[in-house]
Amino acid sequence: MTNLAVRILALNEDNEVLLQFRDGKCNNENDYKFCFIGGGVDEGEAVNDAAAREFVEETGIAVQQNELQFIVERRYGKTEEKRIMFFKLTRTVAWPDITMGLEGAGLAFVPYQHLNRIPSAGGTQWFFEQYPELPE
Repeated sequence: MTNLAVRILALNEDNEVLLQFRDGKCNNENDYKFCFIGGGVDEGEAVNDAAAREFVEETGIAVQQNELQFIVERRYGKTEEKRIMFFKLTRTVAWPDITMGLEGAGLAFVPYQHLNRIPSAGGTQWFFEQYPELPE
């Protein structure tokens, strides 16, 4: 199992953030919380490839690597290092484009300024704390 994950910040035309509501299948502290679209990087997979793969798996929207802008890397972990690579999708997405994937309990667009008011998964909450304003 890899300790590297990707998360994608995707916006609609109103600058609302597309989030996934986690189901309870993982049995961990992130269940029943909102998070960015994303997931783990497979062994030998490039992070940009993983970000594009995860986005299409969870939304049905195909993404080209040149549409992914790197924002920041988070490193954490007490016993072993874990990393999350955050990307921003450089184009907007809309409901008619989205096909719900098999993961999660649902998707929602949330105004960026409201993100600190909803229950968020750890990495997503960390991102909001680092970027109280929407990153360019």
